[in-house]
Amino acid sequence: AQLPTTSGNTLPPGAPANPIHVALPAGWSDVGPAALGMGPGSVDSDGYYIIESPLTGRTFSGPQAKIYEERDTSGHVNLLSVPFPATISAVDLLDYTQLNSGEIAPYMEQLLTAVRDYALRNGLTADDVIVTGYSLGAAYTNIMAKYADTLAGGFFADSSYVAHAVPYTYAG
Repeated sequence: AQLPTTSGNTLPPGAPANPIHVALPAGWSDVGPAALGMGPGSVDSDGYYIIESPLTGRTFSGPQAKIYEERDTSGHVNLLSVPFPATISAVDLLDYTQLNSGEIAPYMEQLLTAVRDYALRNGLTADDVIVTGYSLGAAYTNIMAKYADTLAGGFFADSSYVAHAVPYTYAG
């Protein structure tokens, strides 16, 4: 499976195209909606799971996540990853206004409950889940970490959280 790529089509005319093709590491793959017990409408056209926004609802490029799994040579799932992407469009900017309040946390519940159930069906614990994000995705990572004791029944309390380039949020 390929990670989402940039085709260079957004460059000005005449600019040299420099496509980025990033493959998942060996043993890693997408976890599709069927595996999580979710319908095909739970992902957008780019394969991101849609998380409804308390401000903008279900919109293209609003809050999103990918779900990846690592399997061993026997085909058993060893690890899960929940990466949240960075700001993708102007729609995302509206969601910055609710980062401090944590309003988005309950909207993550449906997807995270499906990930928890998938982890449990595969004999995994929270220690086998890595949550990460960059920029706006880092803020969502931190929100998930902040509410880990309650989201999906507290399953993710012992997961690993790695956030990069976190937008400034007030923790007070």
